[in-house]
Formats: sequence, structure tokens, C-alpha cells
Amino acid sequence: MNLLRKHIFLTVLLLVSGNGFCQSKIDSLITSIENTLTSTLNNSSYQIETNKTSVIISIIDTFFLNTYISPLRNRGGISNKYDTLSTIIRFESHWTVDKYDSIQKEQLKIITPLINKSIEYRDSTNWGSIKTNKYLFSECPYSSLVWGYGHLSKKELKQLTNFTRLPDKVIDDIGIFIDSDFNPTYLMIEPAQVHNKAMLLFKTLSDWGLKNIYKTEDHYF
Repeated sequence: MNLLRKHIFLTVLLLVSGNGFCQSKIDSLITSIENTLTSTLNNSSYQIETNKTSVIISIIDTFFLNTYISPLRNRGGISNKYDTLSTIIRFESHWTVDKYDSIQKEQLKIITPLINKSIEYRDSTNWGSIKTNKYLFSECPYSSLVWGYGHLSKKELKQLTNFTRLPDKVIDDIGIFIDSDFNPTYLMIEPAQVHNKAMLLFKTLSDWGLKNIYKTEDHYF
């Protein structure tokens, strides 16, 4: 085996070994979460599935998702329907501290002046003509800008759409991303018993260590 071929072989071997080690760490995290969920939650109310990179928890019931702000009328549960409420915990390898910090720093540098520009403009108009206010805008700045609640040019908006989403939590270089149909910050579920099922799921995941499951928007900076 000549020197070049040996170098290529060793490089491939290191990559395969590294990926295998990362997968074993992901497998361990998935097993830990799955064990916590199955020991805490009533399996008749929750469906728990796993694959190589995710844990998917589903609540299948008759319900209606409503908002705390300007809720829709749902007298007698007229809008309730049989549906599935899903929460996905996804795992992604190679989220080192340096990688996380560099992406966060770069995106913060881009978005900060855009947030300040938009708040200054909306303050000058007393936040009229849009369905938000300064408090809500500040709680969800990235989403507010992408939804058009800022005062940005197409070029500025394009910068935001190229942002990299950051993990909600990092454990031993494994990034953990949380996605759910339900956000208790601004949504409620009717009837109350289904809402309570979702809140028990969120509490269980929070107690495991995913406290960022209570978030107003995904993390980009």
C-alpha cells in the first residue's frame, strides 16, 4: 500500500470510527429519554416511536388548538376534532462548543441591527397596522422579522432565511432539536384533559433535561 492510499484509508477509517462513536452517543440519549417517557407516561395516552436520530411522541385524541391571545370561540367543543399532536426530539452529531459559538456569534451580528431597526420604525408608528406589539416582537424577534413584522428590505430578509438553526440543547457535542405541534407559551388545548396530557409530556422532558422545550421560538442566536 503506497503512502497516498494508506493516508486515504486511515482518513476513511477515522471518519467511520468517529461517526460510529457519535451514533453510539445518540443511541444512549434516545434510550435514556425513551426509558424516562415509558416509566412516567401512561402508554395508552401516548405513542412513543424511535429511529436512529429521533424520538417521536404522539398524543392522539379529540381536541382543538386555541390561542391565549384572542382565542377563537369553541363553545361546547364545536371545533374539536380527532387529530394527532406530535413532539419530535431530534439528535444531530458534531455540535462542538466552537461550532455553536461561532454560528451564534455570526448570526447575532447580523440580526441585532435588523431588530433594532425594526423596533425603532415600529415605535415611530405606535405599532399600528400589524398584529403584534413590542413585547411580543421582543419575545419572538426572529419569527417576527421573517413573518414581515419588521421593516426590512428583501435583501435583509434573505439574510435571515439563510440562518442556521441552533440546537435547543447540546450534550457531549450532540445537538438536540425540539419540535412540537403544541407550544404552551401561546397555545392552549381544549378540552383541559388533553391539555394536561401535553403538559405532563413537556414536564417529563423538562425534568429529563430539556428545559428549553418551553420556548417562544426556535434558536438562531
